[in-house]
Amino acid sequence: MWTCRVQLVFKTGAGHTKHILSAHPVISSPPPEQDMDINMPDVLLQELENWYNGEDSSPLPDDEELNHGHSHNHHADVLRSSLPPDVNTEFFGHGNHFFCNYHMKLNGHPCDAHGHFLDDNALPPSCEPRSPNDWTPFHNRTEFETANLFYAQNPTPAWKIDAHLALWASTLLKHGDTPPFADHRDLYATIDAIPLGEVKWESFLCLYTGEKPEGSYPPWMDGTFDVWYQDPHQVVQNMLANPDFTHEMDF
Repeated sequence: MWTCRVQLVFKTGAGHTKHILSAHPVISSPPPEQDMDINMPDVLLQELENWYNGEDSSPLPDDEELNHGHSHNHHADVLRSSLPPDVNTEFFGHGNHFFCNYHMKLNGHPCDAHGHFLDDNALPPSCEPRSPNDWTPFHNRTEFETANLFYAQNPTPAWKIDAHLALWASTLLKHGDTPPFADHRDLYATIDAIPLGEVKWESFLCLYTGEKPEGSYPPWMDGTFDVWYQDPHQVVQNMLANPDFTHEMDF
């Protein structure tokens, strides 16, 4: 016979284990130095696997709980003590006898842009239309039109952009003013800061640094290669912020 701390008695160990896990879970995080490699008996591992698959190793009686007898299930203690340290537990159902473990971060709970959790029925923030005078990240329409001319309508080499901007600056000196951009780098940086559209491309150089065979070897071992990529974090943010996907994602 097996009993729990409220003096309920079970005829089988499997029934007692299931009751302990559902009614009396103990969620605790072990200290960092604790060894998480728990040596569980093969019989217990098989019992746990059967329990998760709904295939108890022995039949469970329906409500066969009697108010007498004393025993202790060490298997249940091992199962409870081996729970992952990075979970949050929520109880539900009649009498809160059921519970679900959620990963502390990967739990699918909706949150706002600052990571604060929202109610399950909270509506997503509305996408307010931009003002017709909002040229972000450009300061005004003149900056936008200048960038559009140099970069899109008439693609211009960097040195020619610098030459045009230098001539423009010379005409503004007497007025104490400056052109929309200092040089082509300023122009490109502003274009890259546009919050709409594609995520900007970035790159880095890589080369082979391992040992080279004697004699002839592939030429790529001496080469330097450009690797271009887009920030995957920003790509996913743009996807989640796209209202076209509002009803197209399942979490």
